[in-house]
Amino acid sequence: MRDIYNLNGHRVSKIIYGTIIILVVILAIEDHPPSPFGTIITILFSGLGVALAELYSDFIGARIKNQSSLTWEDRKHITQNVSAVMIGALLPLPLIILAWMGVINLAFAILLDKWLLVIVLIFYGFIAARLSGHNNLWSMAFAFAVSAIGILVVMLKSAFGH
Repeated sequence: MRDIYNLNGHRVSKIIYGTIIILVVILAIEDHPPSPFGTIITILFSGLGVALAELYSDFIGARIKNQSSLTWEDRKHITQNVSAVMIGALLPLPLIILAWMGVINLAFAILLDKWLLVIVLIFYGFIAARLSGHNNLWSMAFAFAVSAIGILVVMLKSAFGH
């Protein structure tokens, strides 16, 4: 099972981090979103801001840990972590770009993106449980349990429109 997925847990945690940050951004702008282009810019710069913060903190943390300058391998590792944060943060963009192109409505794109991001969180919870050796049923229960807070927030926000 581990060979099939070959996932790096640390990088997956960075993707989840980027996903959660952008879910918060999506929830914050959903009631009064800017234009589709403004939403694209908001997501891009939010993702970039989180990635740059990650770059800075990883760089400083590695320098303190190593008590020396960073090697190329250290820099590669940091770059991969920052890339993983950006992957998680940019997941909603394709649907927002479709809204910008006029293919779908922006409100619908935001609604789909909220649930897409929740599904991503569930997916990684499931993969984590499976890679820990649990069966599919237990893994699904675990995935929903660890994602319950995100799901609850999205459901409440959607139900009450706040």
